[in-house]
Amino acid sequence: MTHSKTTSGTALQLLVRANFKELVRDSRSLISMSVFFVVTILVLIALQAMINGGGSTPRLLLTDSVESKVTDQLDAVNGIETRNAADADTDAVNAELTREGPGAGYTVVISSEDRPDWLRIVEALESAGVPHFEITVVDDEGSSQIDFLRQNLSLALLTGYAAIAFVGTAAPFARMRNEGVMTMLGTTPVRARDILIAHAPPRILLCRVETMIVLGVAFFSGYMHGGSWLRLIVSLLLAFGFIFSIGFLLAARAKNPDLVTQLAGLVPIIVLFGSGTVIPIPYLSDVPWVRYLIPTNWMADAINLDLSGIAPTLPWGLLWALMILGTVVLLGLSIRLFNWNESDT
Repeated sequence: MTHSKTTSGTALQLLVRANFKELVRDSRSLISMSVFFVVTILVLIALQAMINGGGSTPRLLLTDSVESKVTDQLDAVNGIETRNAADADTDAVNAELTREGPGAGYTVVISSEDRPDWLRIVEALESAGVPHFEITVVDDEGSSQIDFLRQNLSLALLTGYAAIAFVGTAAPFARMRNEGVMTMLGTTPVRARDILIAHAPPRILLCRVETMIVLGVAFFSGYMHGGSWLRLIVSLLLAFGFIFSIGFLLAARAKNPDLVTQLAGLVPIIVLFGSGTVIPIPYLSDVPWVRYLIPTNWMADAINLDLSGIAPTLPWGLLWALMILGTVVLLGLSIRLFNWNESDT
């Protein structure tokens, strides 16, 4: 038994090394795994600049309902001009900050004609200790204003994870199955579990790089106010494990690498339509359970809580439980349903 364990461990180490070497040599695979993430990040930054960039200096009217600590913080911020309701010159304001009452959230109403840089107001409110989910921004016509980059940072990360899990993991398995490599490996003592696990380490490094990029964007954009780093790390690990378990399940059965690549391209579209970015959440209020059926929303909501300060639609503990359960079930199915050659059924 000891000899068997040693042989299995040695085989796993050799497979991991072989995967590292193959990934380093194959620059096309690295590019194909990274392009989805890079394009998504660049598109989000460009859309953020077009939609929310270039606003005028906020001339903010502070109503009597605003707390003094918030007023002091806004007065201290460079680039924001504040006025009180008692001031004579209130006609020149292009934004107004109100609060319904003690314990209620804050509402920023901006001018639709002279659009101010409202993102600066939101950042100042968060610096004063106001949670992001207690801040609502609308224009004077009642249209909600959305921080597009903040809303979709988790989308960029999940897109990168999905590309690595599908294009970088499932597609190579499908290719090896078509070429007969998996049939040859099936004649060796190597187990299906070892084959799947050996592909993970080099992909984990790529995921870490993408994660650090997203965390850097969130930090320098001022999104991470008062969140829990520990909870965020756990959410990222669970999201990584869950989405890779989907990739492993595809790897266990996939026979067409082109089909797997196309499937990876559909993930951002599914996330966009289900997350409320394309179809705002209020329009889905009649059927809110639809969002809960899309697993990528579990991951995005859990990550957004501490990455962007956006309150999840479900309790974060339940989101963790769903991801853990999904990961365990999918990994078990991956090993159980693993095909060694193309003709297996």
